[in-house]
Formats: sequence, C-alpha cells, structure tokens
Amino acid sequence: MIRVGALGSPEPAAKCEDFHQILDQKLLGHVDVALFKFCYVDFDERSDVAAIFATYAGAMDDLKRFPEVVFIHVTAPLRSIAGGPGVWVRELLGRPNRSKLPNVSRSEFNRRLTDRYASDPVFDLAEVMST
Repeated sequence: MIRVGALGSPEPAAKCEDFHQILDQKLLGHVDVALFKFCYVDFDERSDVAAIFATYAGAMDDLKRFPEVVFIHVTAPLRSIAGGPGVWVRELLGRPNRSKLPNVSRSEFNRRLTDRYASDPVFDLAEVMST
C-alpha cells in the first residue's frame, strides 16, 4: 500500500490536482486501487462546492483512462454540531449556528459525488461517521 499524505496544499482544488499528478506521474503501474478523500477542513460556508466538485470530477474522470486501477470515491466527513440551550435560543433569535454551515457545503459535495458516481465504488465516510 502506498499512502500519499495531505498532498501538500490546504486548497481543495489543489489537492485534486496533486492527487491526479501523483498518480499520473509516479504511481500508475504500481497501484491496483486508489482513493481520494477531502477532510472536513476543506469545506466551510464560503466554499464554492460546484467549483471544487468540477475540479474533483475532472481529475477523477481523466484518471479513468487507466482501467487497471480501481478508483474509489469517498464522501467528505461531516462534523458534529454544537447544540444546547444557548445555541437553540440564538437560533430562535435568528442567529445562525455557524457550525452547521460548513456541513451544508460538505453535504452538497457528497450529494454531487454520490449522484455522479453512483455506478462506481463509493465509500460513504460521512454516513459511516454519523452512525
């Protein structure tokens, strides 16, 4: 097993490009199965999910030119959300619970991933972590 760490960049799009480049230039011919996952920190309430997913899909779709490698898609993990009476009161007063907002971006990415790659292997990390 070859494990590529954090892929060098905190930017989600750059991580996709790094994964693509590492597989394309260094590892193909040496791996049978490859997967890529985002971390929860790769998404916040300002994330351009459409752009992140477009970059991800472009990289993964291009790598399909290597049919000998099984690519497994992995959903982005969700985070637990702060709760309690203080949070509920603030929400009732119209103040958003800011810890929920990044999960909206993560969930949208996950929906796009599972819709587009329904016929490919998908490991639903978000579901596993939430149950």
